[in-house]
Amino acid sequence: MEKNSSKKGDIKISLFGLLIGISLIVAGVYGIVSNKIENQEYKNSTNIRTVNAVVEECRRKDEKNDADILIRSEYNTKVSFVVDGTTYKGRTYFVFGQNELKNSLPFQDKIRRGDEVSVEVYRTSKGSYKIKPDNDIITFLLCCMAIPVGAVVVIIMVLDIFKHASVKRT
Repeated sequence: MEKNSSKKGDIKISLFGLLIGISLIVAGVYGIVSNKIENQEYKNSTNIRTVNAVVEECRRKDEKNDADILIRSEYNTKVSFVVDGTTYKGRTYFVFGQNELKNSLPFQDKIRRGDEVSVEVYRTSKGSYKIKPDNDIITFLLCCMAIPVGAVVVIIMVLDIFKHASVKRT
């Protein structure tokens, strides 16, 4: 009796793994395709402009050297901006390197909630405006890696499911 419930548990784990593998493949393909579409739409836009945006949320990530000196700050922000009387929202990143940080006090925020920042926006094919796409190579590579990793997980889980099915028949 215990062996039968154990086999059912193993099959459930395999099915869950199969779902994870398929999800990785779908997420990787979606990331690559949406990135390509967004970049193409930006490239073909007839209206690209720089506007002022208001920072609504801001997360900061600092990088320090071995001497515990701040050498780089990255700000992940949610902003809202107005174009032709319509308010839009988006995300953007700001990075300040050692040269920009040299003249500031340690741990002083360069960007805070409520600040105005300049962002480049473009009109999409649907007529709305978006912030210029971030051509982040790391995100693209992660999407590319998700596809083969997901495929390997799917293959392993399918083989495991067939193994359990063949043991059940005998």
